Amino acid sequence: MLNRSYISCMINLTTLPPDIQAVILNGTLPEEVALFDLATDAP
Repeated sequence: MLNRSYISCMINLTTLPPDIQAVILNGTLPEEVALFDLATDAP
């Protein structure tokens, strides 16, 4: 079962700019950038 915190983080990812979303979906996110950090503290 998913908890509210996880769902909230994933919803935050939908507010990222399209170019950053594309990088995430293409799997080309730089190693020094953590997906969790983007989800919790979006630019």
